[in-house]
Amino acid sequence: PRARVLERDDLAVHAVIRSAWLRVPSDVEVRIDATAGLVHLRVAAPLALRARTHPRARAEALLAAVDAAVRAA
Repeated sequence: PRARVLERDDLAVHAVIRSAWLRVPSDVEVRIDATAGLVHLRVAAPLALRARTHPRARAEALLAAVDAAVRAA
């Protein structure tokens, strides 16, 4: 409910996700590189959000969810 997808295709998603606490937006891109067997993730969070949260942990949780969904498909 806090995510808004800006662009998507078969191998990529670009979205804005708002934090639960302050509703600060983070720009997120997920791209699947099927040839290399990789999922690329880019998260750009404002400096104010980085000071209060752990964006790396959030990014790793997102990658784990994407990995689980890909393996289940």
